[in-house]
Amino acid sequence: MQTPVKDIARYYSKKETKWGYTLIMHDSKHLGWYPHKKANISEWKAQENYQDKIAECLHLKKEQKVLDGGCGRGVAACYLASKYGVFVTGIDLLEFELAIAKKRAKKLGVEAKTCFQVADYTKTPFQKNSFDAVYANETLCHAPDLNKVFREFFRVLKPGGRLAFFEFVLAEESKFSEEEAKRLDFIIEESAMVGLKQFRPKAVSTILRDAGFSRVSEKDVSDYLKPSFLRLNRIAKSWFPIVKIFGLQKEFINATSAIFLGPLVKRKLFRFYIYSAVKS
Repeated sequence: MQTPVKDIARYYSKKETKWGYTLIMHDSKHLGWYPHKKANISEWKAQENYQDKIAECLHLKKEQKVLDGGCGRGVAACYLASKYGVFVTGIDLLEFELAIAKKRAKKLGVEAKTCFQVADYTKTPFQKNSFDAVYANETLCHAPDLNKVFREFFRVLKPGGRLAFFEFVLAEESKFSEEEAKRLDFIIEESAMVGLKQFRPKAVSTILRDAGFSRVSEKDVSDYLKPSFLRLNRIAKSWFPIVKIFGLQKEFINATSAIFLGPLVKRKLFRFYIYSAVKS
């Protein structure tokens, strides 16, 4: 199954998505990491903590070559290039997002350490053994077939290279009510998260091992990201009644998701994991 480029482009082209990522998420396509599991720091700082966690899992060293799979607007790529002195190649399906990433790199003075290009992370243009590390931030939920993704990441990694990524994880299907399952399907369709249901506890680790990876680790880090998500839930609650009255859930799918997923996060049916693995 091919990556649904049109559906992904439709989601990220929505005005609510564009403005939401700009004004609420500071251009980042990921949540924030709160060290004390409390919202006692700014979201901006929490997002940097999240990026530092990726660097920690990858054991980043200066001058290493790193691949950012699904880089979006290049926030993480530019941060890692600047702070850790690595060379980051960011790939994404959407040219309009990459244009923002390139402007960010120029503004931050990391043009020489970053490269952004259109590519599908299930079939990249890179030679095998090209990168010391690969990471992805909350983007693999858009991939229909994780087997293809992980095999491609394995191919482009050098022997001994590391993979790390954060992603949403669903509880077992039987734990969702019929209505919850219906709403979840609506969110998946409208957000182009066709791969989300592949992410279940322990399931992804098996796929990573099947792709050839070793030293696979998966950690439920929900408590550290929950303050970030609940912030989005609070923001959405302030104006979602209007969305509901006028039946605009499709047009405001991110607000709809924040409202619906909030209770699931609290009940641990919708979680946040960090995965890491090594190409032996």
